[in-house]
Amino acid sequence: MVALAALLVAGDLHADTASVDLHGSELLSTMDGRRLIRSELIGAVLAPVQEDGSVANIRIDSIVTDLGRVEGDVVMYGLSVADESGA
Repeated sequence: MVALAALLVAGDLHADTASVDLHGSELLSTMDGRRLIRSELIGAVLAPVQEDGSVANIRIDSIVTDLGRVEGDVVMYGLSVADESGA
């Protein structure tokens, strides 16, 4: 399991005490101690701090499960990254 340190903003929810872990291809998230389900992550913004101290705003636009994989189900995420202007 890989842990990602990030501020998470999901819908109208905002938390500085959020955690996001990657287990296989599935993102597992908690916000202020509450586990978020997959549909709550759509629209969430991950804000990990980069090595140079800058913050990358990564938005989860979509989540789809590919059920046809021989090696098992794979969760696919549509992501977008805001540029320096925030767009």
